[in-house]
Amino acid sequence: MSRDIALAGGLATALLMLNSLSWAAAVAAVAGCVALIWLRRYPVVVFALVAPTFVASILWHWETGFSLLCVAWVALYGVAAYAPRRWALGVGITVLVMAAGVLVAMGPVTEERSQGGIGLAILLVLGYVASAWFLGRYQSTRRDEATAIAAQAVAEERARIARELHDMLAHTMSGMVVLAGGGRRMAQTNPAAAVEVLARIEEVGRQGMTETRALLKSVRAAPTLDDLSTLVDNVRSNGLAVQVSTEGKPQTVPVKVGNAAYRIVQESLTNVVRHAGSATAHVGVRYRPDALEVEVLDDGLGMPARPGNGVTGMRERAVLAGGSLVAGPRPEGGWSVRAVFPS
Repeated sequence: MSRDIALAGGLATALLMLNSLSWAAAVAAVAGCVALIWLRRYPVVVFALVAPTFVASILWHWETGFSLLCVAWVALYGVAAYAPRRWALGVGITVLVMAAGVLVAMGPVTEERSQGGIGLAILLVLGYVASAWFLGRYQSTRRDEATAIAAQAVAEERARIARELHDMLAHTMSGMVVLAGGGRRMAQTNPAAAVEVLARIEEVGRQGMTETRALLKSVRAAPTLDDLSTLVDNVRSNGLAVQVSTEGKPQTVPVKVGNAAYRIVQESLTNVVRHAGSATAHVGVRYRPDALEVEVLDDGLGMPARPGNGVTGMRERAVLAGGSLVAGPRPEGGWSVRAVFPS
């Protein structure tokens, strides 16, 4: 509303500073500018109030014509920019019809007073209407595009949070299930070891709760490859043998790429824990001149015949970060996940 008031006030001041305006033109300018305050909220209503007065001032040669000429242009721009598309199109057609009627009514006068006659008058009217209309539509299109981009950003952020939450919970719950199974088997033969397993389950659960709270509060920085050692240590503590190798000189990669690589490794190791049985996993990070490559291999039982949402989520992560992902069984047994992110 403040922007509308500033626009109306600025236009009214500019029109009043014209020394040639009579008192009637000054009143018309102020009244028209006051109506423009509500242009964003009620563009069609404002134009419906301004346009007939402007047309009448032309037909009856009132002294208010110039001031209302400017106000009507802004009102027409507002219709094109802020009114729903159907209303904007209807008003545009109405304006063209009204302009044609005015030209017909003023035809004899125009022929006498203007050097170019009716042709010049038509060009001036078309330029007047078209400039307001197309500038307004351009503004409307830009606003719609900005809204669409904002909505897409919100949707992508929601999807990112959903993937983050899925990865955290899947990783945490899988570790707890594995530990619980081992503790159950040791409960009768080695109660002391079973107590230690229960303590480890509690620790894993608390860590998962902490990460989930941090994610939901959006105060935790997205993990990247710099956090890979912590992830591997946690997985090892759950009983999975993991080897890590790095090739090439470590380079700084975009946060989005680093986070995607981290989550792909996390999901891959979680799948090994859930599906591979007694297996050994190998995590390879390769810094190539033209790309970052992350690979997770295992020698276990492999994934189910029809992988679930985990593989799909990893592939979506890679694509959103500008990379690609291939996952499938290895000829020698086990499973392979390989993601490549071009530089």
